[in-house]
Amino acid sequence: MSQTTVENSKVQEVSEQQNPKLFRATVLLIMSAFMLVFTVIVLKSMGIHHVIAGMFISDGVVKTGVISQDGQITSMPGNKILYRMNKNIVFDNAWVRGSIQLENPEAGKYDLEFSFYMPSNKQKPIYVSPLLKPGECILSDKLDEHPNKGSYSCICIVKAYDSDGSVVGTFDDSVRITITS
Repeated sequence: MSQTTVENSKVQEVSEQQNPKLFRATVLLIMSAFMLVFTVIVLKSMGIHHVIAGMFISDGVVKTGVISQDGQITSMPGNKILYRMNKNIVFDNAWVRGSIQLENPEAGKYDLEFSFYMPSNKQKPIYVSPLLKPGECILSDKLDEHPNKGSYSCICIVKAYDSDGSVVGTFDDSVRITITS
């Protein structure tokens, strides 16, 4: 009987030593879960899910062809530079692709680059397109900077480059950029 009493007391001692560790582990687990839920709620309210989603959205793809057959530019008189672009670009949020729709007509002689600037900061573009060769277009792309929700009258600067990569002309245009959420 004394052997059973000794075994029971050892089991009880081991059990008493493990309970505080189990209790601390349980408390840490509950606190960690609470902090994770709290962090997710705060980040979601800040719109961080758009930021994270935007990191996984690739840039727009330059395509050979035209935006639409309607109003297609078929000839360029002299050294004139013509282009087609969407003047009312809409983004669901500042981190996803929007309806950029930029075209360098097939009849063009120069490569074109489009840059959009907020009226409040004409030094740093919020978007710079890839260089579009004649006959190329880009239908959708994401912004390089991420303005808040709203509608902005922006400045578009179009640069024309010759085959040597030298700028042969710079043109200003206007474009409205709308961020819906």
